[in-house]
Amino acid sequence: MTANERSALDSKLYMAAALLDRFLNDGKEGEDRATGFILAVFPFDLNESGTTYVSNADPAEVKQRIAELAALEGVENGESSRAG
Repeated sequence: MTANERSALDSKLYMAAALLDRFLNDGKEGEDRATGFILAVFPFDLNESGTTYVSNADPAEVKQRIAELAALEGVENGESSRAG
């Protein structure tokens, strides 16, 4: 992906995130919002890096929620999501 393509994708990602935030939270902002989200995009080509995300949550919250999703993947594959 070229720098120009990346810039265009980032712009689209931020626009989509702003719309999604307003839609999910009925136009509420800041502390008044009830719903958080993470929107990730990536190239379909597994040989190309470039996964990126945007969220209306702080990075620590995003990290916690992504860990929850990773644990769910194990549950769906018949693995335990609990340590021990």
